[in-house]
Amino acid sequence: MHVSIGQKNNLNVLIMTCHNMDGQMFAVLNTLSAISDTKSLDLLNTIAISPYMDSNILMSKLRLTRKQYYSRMSVLLKSGLIRRENGKHFLSSYGKVVYSSCTLIENTIKDYWGLKALDSIKFCGQESESEYNQIVNALIANYKIKDILLSHTARAELNKVTKYPKS
Repeated sequence: MHVSIGQKNNLNVLIMTCHNMDGQMFAVLNTLSAISDTKSLDLLNTIAISPYMDSNILMSKLRLTRKQYYSRMSVLLKSGLIRRENGKHFLSSYGKVVYSSCTLIENTIKDYWGLKALDSIKFCGQESESEYNQIVNALIANYKIKDILLSHTARAELNKVTKYPKS
């Protein structure tokens, strides 16, 4: 997942205007802002994959200046995505969940055309739930994405039954 600098600036504006909003919304925006540029996201991914890497190695591997490295690390630390222990950086529990979510987004992008096809098929509205499940299983490779799609379908069907019970 890569977000352009322009979107980062938009997120920063949103964060500044959300000071009086719900704390959770601020935390979401703060987290997204922390990983909104390619280098910060690469830094988070590298820490997740190789937590024992020295700061000099991280800087050279990601081609960051000292200032870029330390300012990004500061943002990641303040947002709660990473923690520092004995001079090394690790993902926090929160960071592990965010990293996992980013990985899911990356995998979802790989299934983009299958998801577009599902939307087209669903738009027709002629398939039954079991047919839809078969189509999802045929088009989508990632089991987490399948689970999300199929659980949403089951909930939607349950809501239809609860809202409009048959007489």
